[in-house]
Amino acid sequence: MRTSRFNRIQSRRNTSAKKIILIGIAVAAFLLICFSIYKAVSFFSNIQTGKPTTEVKPTKKPEEKNTYNILLLGYGGGNHDGTYLTDTIIVLHIDLKQKKTILVSIPRDIWINIPTKSGDEYNSKINSAYQLGLYPKNYPDLDTNLIKTDKTGFIKNAAKQITGLDMDGYLAIDFTGFTKAIDILGGIEVDVERSFTDYE
Repeated sequence: MRTSRFNRIQSRRNTSAKKIILIGIAVAAFLLICFSIYKAVSFFSNIQTGKPTTEVKPTKKPEEKNTYNILLLGYGGGNHDGTYLTDTIIVLHIDLKQKKTILVSIPRDIWINIPTKSGDEYNSKINSAYQLGLYPKNYPDLDTNLIKTDKTGFIKNAAKQITGLDMDGYLAIDFTGFTKAIDILGGIEVDVERSFTDYE
């Protein structure tokens, strides 16, 4: 009899323990479902209202460029001696903020240093720098890093050495192009009262 009673008590305890475990599992499952529903509602609510789920920091706006430096080059071209020697070299500085332009003429006879592969010193007049960039194969020892993507690299670098300004672009024109430009503008009348011939 005692054994039977003990078994009944033990059975009740086991049943109670099982109930507690089942209730705990049910509560945990309920909480998990509620949490999942909450996250789902929040997610779709953000989509509908257009609100970002994460904070997006605005990127820094790049500084606006207000100044430009353009290198103006004039050369003989055609059958002229020194076809690509730029006897006219002018730096055009444009300041958009102050609404000003400045023209700085660089003398053609200024001597500059041209970089070489061997490291040997190579000096030349600045008016030859444009030609060196156009025909580097004629000068095998030249360091061509400056003209890999821009044939005006040598003369732009030379202009920077003299003025301290980086060149944003360039305009090169020969006598034929200059004549056409004047014609487009309507021409210029020149009255030469006394002509002369220069034999030198």
